[in-house]
Amino acid sequence: MLISILNLAFTFLISIYLCIFLSTGLLVLTLMLRAKKLVQKMPTPQKDVQRKMFMTQMLYFFILLMIVACINTLFIWQGNFYFGIGLIAFGIFHILFKFVTKKEQLKKIL
Repeated sequence: MLISILNLAFTFLISIYLCIFLSTGLLVLTLMLRAKKLVQKMPTPQKDVQRKMFMTQMLYFFILLMIVACINTLFIWQGNFYFGIGLIAFGIFHILFKFVTKKEQLKKIL
């Protein structure tokens, strides 16, 4: 039973950090594809660009979290959707916890 609990916790952590890593990669890919358009436009204030990038990354994170939760539910947890819901809730809790603990650093960026 302890092995099962540790396996679940490990799967949750790996899934969350995989989503964070992939969302950052998607953000970089999006910026590379839109770089030419951004250079040609009028310069916008840096805070607006940073906020937009941050919100885009959060959107990518939650989309990827849903996809990873569905994949884990179907293939790892054999259709037990409670674990998928738990993974999504843990992902939301993880991001909110990071917001609360690193509020000062986020104020400098955003």
